[in-house]
Parts: sequence; structure tokens; C-alpha cells
Amino acid sequence: MRRRQSVLRLLLGVAAALASHVTDASAYDRRTPVVEAVEKILPAVVNISTTKVVSVDRSLFPRSFSTPFDDLFGEMFQQKYRLEGLGSGVLIEGGYVVTNNHVISYEEYQLGPADKIYVNLYDEKEPREAILIGANPLADVAILKFKNEPPNYYLAWGRSDDLMIGETVIAAGSALGQPFTVTTGIISALNRTMNVSNGRHYTNLIQTNADINQGNSGGPLININGEFIGLNTMILSPSGGSVGLGFAIPVSRVRKIFDYWINHVISLEDQMGLQIQEIDPQIVHFFKNRYESLRDIELNGVLVRKVSLGGLSADYLNPLDIILEVNDRPIENSADFLNRLEEHQGGELKLKVIREGNVFPVRLSTPSRTVKMDVWMGMRLQSLDNPWREWFGINEKFSGLVVLEVEPDGEAGRIGIRRGDVLVNLDNEYDLYSLEDLHEAKKSMRRGNDVLLQFYRLVDKRWQPHRAQISN
Repeated sequence: MRRRQSVLRLLLGVAAALASHVTDASAYDRRTPVVEAVEKILPAVVNISTTKVVSVDRSLFPRSFSTPFDDLFGEMFQQKYRLEGLGSGVLIEGGYVVTNNHVISYEEYQLGPADKIYVNLYDEKEPREAILIGANPLADVAILKFKNEPPNYYLAWGRSDDLMIGETVIAAGSALGQPFTVTTGIISALNRTMNVSNGRHYTNLIQTNADINQGNSGGPLININGEFIGLNTMILSPSGGSVGLGFAIPVSRVRKIFDYWINHVISLEDQMGLQIQEIDPQIVHFFKNRYESLRDIELNGVLVRKVSLGGLSADYLNPLDIILEVNDRPIENSADFLNRLEEHQGGELKLKVIREGNVFPVRLSTPSRTVKMDVWMGMRLQSLDNPWREWFGINEKFSGLVVLEVEPDGEAGRIGIRRGDVLVNLDNEYDLYSLEDLHEAKKSMRRGNDVLLQFYRLVDKRWQPHRAQISN
């Protein structure tokens, strides 16, 4: 009997030990690579809220009709509305936030950026106010900066040039207003092209089946190692909710935009000023039916949709051109084209182009990536280049020097010059098309004399001319 009890106790002890081992093992197994990746990135994911106050004229008279009582009673007919928006963002080195341009602007109403931008951090209850530093609406990327001291953690840049279809990814953000939500999936496809309702055209997108909902825009797409590989931007859905067709901007594109606005380094992609499109079967059919000379040519490469007047390629390329090669190497798609541009920054760029059925070469010199700047009268200035044009929506031949920064106590600050103003002329004599024009003008201006400064300012989506006297 005692022997049986001893054996029973032994068996119970073994069973308890095994149960304990299984419990410990199952607890350990729950800490998957996904859990570890989420723990790594979640503090760098932020919730963004915006507000903008707009006035609507409710007067009985048309806006073109003025009365003697406008100054007295004009405000009685102005009805104010408060617009609000929600989205997500990512903390990046230097205390900045990257997000989508459509998160911090009201482009669907053609109202421009928000008046107030607030950022909610993962470990703080009270939001912090942020300001807009720069944006590229065509790429749907915006850069924000905290008004006060930024947090001391951020998400490091990852890579998007080595992604694999089928690899596990995680999307993080404020899905439907629920902050710090994560979903998992895989990379479903690469190099997708999307046309959106506002006329925008996105290329080289990452497609994922990780659920992306309203409010996820601007949040990060990360890989299983917790590395930042894309910026969630849009979905394709018949219902408006997630159906497993989400799209993210590759982090390589996001970083180029960040480097321009923060580090003042411009990519050749931005210098070129091109909007491109993949060559799909419909495009091939159109061109081969229209031009007999193309029927025996393999039409790979990219189609030029639009050429910015301020871009490097404005004098060389036209809409509906097809770019077949870069520096004697064939192009497969838009991602291939953009990668080739990065390889040839600062040297001669050779393109093989089809225009109206004819194949011919194009050669152009590519400038340095460093953005030239100058300081004058308490202003930091640079030429109005393509990224600024895209942010401002300048499509016409409008040139000048854009104000990057203004010293509050400097001459320009005292007369009310603001960041984003564009200087166009001095003393009705010196047109400012470039920094070289400013250098020449300064040689002729006498110290101590007043200078008439002509500039443009963007007010309610319209460029308005201004004049001011500044003491030289």
C-alpha cells in the first residue's frame, strides 16, 4: 500500500512538473516576433488631430456687389464653421513627425493646411501642438515639428528596396479614431499605381492586406523586425471600410521628402519634376495602334503624365513621352526608373525617349543635391524649386526666392515678412529669379538706403502681391 502511495506521489509530482513546464513554454511561445516588433515601435506611433475655422458668406448680395454698410455689418453675414480631422503619424529622428499631407490639410474642400495640429503621444494624456514644416501633396507626405521640446524617442528609417511579396507586415495607427491600433498581414504586391478621386496619381506603392481603416493614414507600416518600411496612405474599397486592399508609400520616398525639408538635400526625382505612370497593356495598345513605327518595339519603361514648369526636365520632356532607358539601361517600371535616377545624381543623365512614334536620345546635366541658400536682412532664402512648387500648387511660370526662415528681430521680421513668402523684385529694377540675381542686386544697393521689396503671399489658396520698404 505504501509502495503504491509512493508511486502515486511520484506520478503526481511528474505531472505537476510537466504541467508547469507546458505553462511556462506556452507563455514563452506567446511572445512572438510580432509582439516584439509592436513593443518596439508603438511608442513612436502618434495620433494626430486637426482643426480649421472657415467663414462662409451668408449675405443676400453677391460677393461682387458692395454696399456702404459692408464695414459695419459685414461680419453679421459671416457664418463660421469648425472643421476637424483625425489621422496618424510617426516620430522620426530630430523630434519630427511624418504623416500624410491629407491628414493635416483639407484639400477635399480646397482649404489648405489646418489652423491647429495636435499630436497625442503613446505615453502622454495631454496632446502637444505641432506646426507644419513642409509637404509634398503629390506624394501625400507632410513633415511636422513640435512647438515645444520633442520626445526623446523615434522610429529609425528602414528600407523599402528589398521588400518581398508574402513577408509579414504590421500596420499601426488610429483606426476609426481608436488610437494605437495594430493589424497584421503580408505584403500582397509591390510597385502598385493608383489614381485617386482628387486627380492625384500615386506610383510605386506597397500593397498589403493588413487592415487599414480611416484614421490609419500617416501611420507606419513595419516589417517583422520592427523596421519602418512604409507610410500607410489609402485603401481601395467599395464600402469605405477595409477589405484587405491597403497601400503604403515606400519609406525611401518618405525619406527623400524628409531630407529636403529638414536637411536641405534634394533628390533628382524632385529636381526632375515629373509625374510618371506604369506602361500597362492599354497604353501599349494605344501607342502601337496609333504609331506604326512602334509595332515592333517592346514598350517597357514609364509614361510621362505631367512635367512641372519649374522642373529640370521642363525643357527636355513632354507629357505622353515614354522613357525607355536611363544611361543605356532599360527600365522595367516606375520603381526601376526612380532607382536609376538616384544612381546618377550630379552627373550627365542620358535618356532614350519615344515621342509621337519616334525614338530619340535626351541628355541633361543633373545638379548637386545640396540646396543653395543665402541670408539677407534676417531672412534665409532659396530659389523656388520643384518641392516648394508642389506644396504651393504653383503650375504657372512663377519664379522668385522663397523665404525659409525669418529672424523675429531682423529687418524682414520687423516689416512682417513670413516664412513661405516669395520675393520677386527689388526697387522695381531687379527681378529675383535666382540667388545670383540677389547677389547682383546687392552689389548695386547702397547701405542705409530703403529698398522696395515686392513679394507674393499665399492667402486662402491665392497668391496676392505685396510691397514693403526695408532698410538696407
